[in-house]
Amino acid sequence: MNRRTLMATVAAGTTGLAGCLGGDGGGGFGGDDEAETASEEDGEFSDLSATQQSFVGRLDEKLDVNAARAATEAFVVDVQTTGNSDEDIRLAAEAYVNFVEQLALDLRVHVEDRGLRQATFVIETAWAEQFKSGEIDDSEYLARIAETRTT
Repeated sequence: MNRRTLMATVAAGTTGLAGCLGGDGGGGFGGDDEAETASEEDGEFSDLSATQQSFVGRLDEKLDVNAARAATEAFVVDVQTTGNSDEDIRLAAEAYVNFVEQLALDLRVHVEDRGLRQATFVIETAWAEQFKSGEIDDSEYLARIAETRTT
């Protein structure tokens, strides 16, 4: 719990809120936030790069991140569900779009409820880039992600 408090304090002190649906001039949530370099004080994610740690910290503000690892084809995170699968997708998509260039990997999210796997979904790099550039809107971006959801 101390890690969460520290990350929330650091994130709040160094950056504004990431965009939210309808929050930027383009009608979506893809802001031009730069990835800040944050490290986990307790070393929980010390095997990740500074950018990956920063992303995990940002995502952890929205969804409780239980685990994170970089695989060959995707960056994989295990998160605690909010109780609403559409909200889980929206929160992960919002955090990911602000780090898509820095991570340069698809995002695979395993959603858990008290340690039991509930669902998995994927956010492809191309979709986040298309959304960020305005080629697709937030509805299309979220619909593409929802189509990958498996239980």
